Amino acid sequence: MQNENKTYNQTSWMWRYGDFERYHGTVVCLSREDRGVIVPAFYEIPSYAHSIRFHRVVDLTAPTELRIISEGDNALMVDWNRKKPADTYTIDAGHHDIVIYVSNLNGMCALRLEGGELADENWEVDTFNNQWERPGTSPLLTDLSVLPGSYRFPELDVIAASDKTEGNERILDFGRESFLTLTLTGLVGDVEIFYGESLEETYSDRCVVVDAVRGKSEAVLPPRACRYIRFVGDVGFSFAAKYPRPPMTDRATLKADPDLTAIYDLSKYTLELNSRFFFLDGIKRDKWPWAGDAYITAKMSYYSFFDADAVRRTLVFLRGNDAVKAPVNNILEYSFYWVLLMRDYYLYTGDAEFVRRNYERAKTLMEFYINSVDKNGFVPHIRGTWLFIDWHPMEKEGAVAVVEMLYAASLAAMAEFAAFCGSETDAAYYSALAADLKEKVNRFFWSEEKGAYVSCYVEGKQSQEVRRHQNCLAVLFGFADEEKTVKILQNVVHNGEIPPITTPFFKFFENDMLCKIGLADEAFADLRRYYGGMLALGATSAWEDYDERLEGLEHYAFYGEPFDKSLCHAWGAGPLYFVGRHLAGLMPTAPGYATYRISPITTLGDFDATLPLPAGEVRVTFANKTVTVTSPVDGGTLCLGGREYPILANAPLSVEI
Repeated sequence: MQNENKTYNQTSWMWRYGDFERYHGTVVCLSREDRGVIVPAFYEIPSYAHSIRFHRVVDLTAPTELRIISEGDNALMVDWNRKKPADTYTIDAGHHDIVIYVSNLNGMCALRLEGGELADENWEVDTFNNQWERPGTSPLLTDLSVLPGSYRFPELDVIAASDKTEGNERILDFGRESFLTLTLTGLVGDVEIFYGESLEETYSDRCVVVDAVRGKSEAVLPPRACRYIRFVGDVGFSFAAKYPRPPMTDRATLKADPDLTAIYDLSKYTLELNSRFFFLDGIKRDKWPWAGDAYITAKMSYYSFFDADAVRRTLVFLRGNDAVKAPVNNILEYSFYWVLLMRDYYLYTGDAEFVRRNYERAKTLMEFYINSVDKNGFVPHIRGTWLFIDWHPMEKEGAVAVVEMLYAASLAAMAEFAAFCGSETDAAYYSALAADLKEKVNRFFWSEEKGAYVSCYVEGKQSQEVRRHQNCLAVLFGFADEEKTVKILQNVVHNGEIPPITTPFFKFFENDMLCKIGLADEAFADLRRYYGGMLALGATSAWEDYDERLEGLEHYAFYGEPFDKSLCHAWGAGPLYFVGRHLAGLMPTAPGYATYRISPITTLGDFDATLPLPAGEVRVTFANKTVTVTSPVDGGTLCLGGREYPILANAPLSVEI
């Protein structure tokens, strides 16, 4: 054992790149509970290695003491000689070829080193396949005594807002939506437990999350989403409730009129609850990471918590195994959201190393589609995959406009990655594919008769159906020129006969499109109506779907079940983005905010917003007809009234309208 008073080098925990995310992703994807049954994720769960090796060739200047700590079994080989297991190894000075094996049948393989020159992260790792790469690490593991596979979020104590017992029934109300771990002590009999996002759910025989404790005096239950918990049976127990809070910092605030401020606070709490190890869709039902959800959730995070590590973890897990046999999440279009998520990640963070490290993985993912296109260059339906788009009835036969638009946007993003990574050949290849597909999207899906993009193209014929979805994307991703945009506004956006979007998912794209074309007043009016409707019904977090035409308990129904709708869904946190990106007008114009602009909206009332940058927070206020910006970094430009004003670090800038 090493002397505790001795100063020595030590590494972070290391593993095969991606295994930390894949292991914890496996745990997450096998955690869904549906009325007492575990329901695994509806997509392939990527595999983590059970046997890896770390390798290094060194020239040691002096004898080096080395201690090996591992999750799993380990073995040391020096110059092809296997060393007898020991607490500490001494390696002679000189030239050495060193290999450390780590194996684990029941968990992930990870390594940490303590000692001299060898105790750093300058190792390479493979799975005995000679595909060497640098190891993975994580900033989550600040406590090196915690094994990577055992990592859990820190927990906070939570007190119930009310605790009522009547006979053999006890009901806890925590006052708002939460994600809680319960510990029950002093049990003397059996108890049944019903978790509800609404009180009515806890009384339903279709309650989604249920539990029972039998023959135990105490029990620690898994974390579950709820506001209410109903116990039936032995209800005289004591309990403790804890909230596993994600290790991130709240870096944004908004002070505006009461309604918008309430909507903003609702959204921030929703995002916090769903920022688990990955960005989850919701905390009650699926509890899984989905690429479509993550694409817009990350945009919300950049304007609130700026949890870049959660974005990285989500990207790494969703990419899955290196070999691509199905789309991300097994949803046809979700691979494209993954590519666009990585593009946004680089823009907001400037993390060039992540892009370089994952470029080849992005290439193999896109080749899966490029190799499957039809004669027109469109991505067809792939057998066994789900074509989702949205919870909205629409035609999805043949080539589907939304899919092809996302595919073209992803090809354009790949061209950007290729240029950044120094591959001119790849950049030209992807650019040509993107340009060709953009032309075909306009040729095959635009209808002059309808003045809009139609849903699909089947066997040489355009469908007659027009939906908001493809027309929003056409404007956002630059398929529609100014003339087409004017027609879309008239024939789709302002056409009451086109069915409304009811999910926050595609409502995000619709309102982003409105802001892009200068109709922010319409977008924010829609946000106020939509989220105000939820709040009026008692929402404490944003719902998966809201339809103002529904009444009473109809609001909780989904998938043909009375209480399957998620009342805390990450894609509902969109107002965070709209406040930051559009109301305050903050947007990076070079990766990592090396340059940025602030173009606030001054027609929607006074506001005071604090927003995160990679280095510090910027404050944007509008009051008394004056915009004031205070930023910790140079490189910004305030755009106001057709003029531009340079923003200098720590030098408040005020401009009167």
